Amino acid sequence: RQSGMKHEVSDPEDKETLISWQRVKLDELLTQGTMGRLFQATLDNGAQPLILRRLNLEYVSKTSPQELLKHHTALRKLRHKRLLSVIGLASDGLDNWGVLM
Repeated sequence: RQSGMKHEVSDPEDKETLISWQRVKLDELLTQGTMGRLFQATLDNGAQPLILRRLNLEYVSKTSPQELLKHHTALRKLRHKRLLSVIGLASDGLDNWGVLM
């Protein structure tokens, strides 16, 4: 289990993807699914509403932090009119992980 393990980030692209959990404010719970709960959220107390998928600990514990970062760095590059753009991966380096869109 990965819970409680801090991680190092060395790749510059990954550093752009990773967002400190303290910068995120969760507002309303919208729904939940197999990978986690979906919240309305804001970043840095900004006015622009965002969506954050808070990843289930069961999912996170099966994946290394480096794999999560690589996966979400690739997702940030995807652009399609029917997809929400991924802004980054919010984390406290321990148990809180969420995808900001």
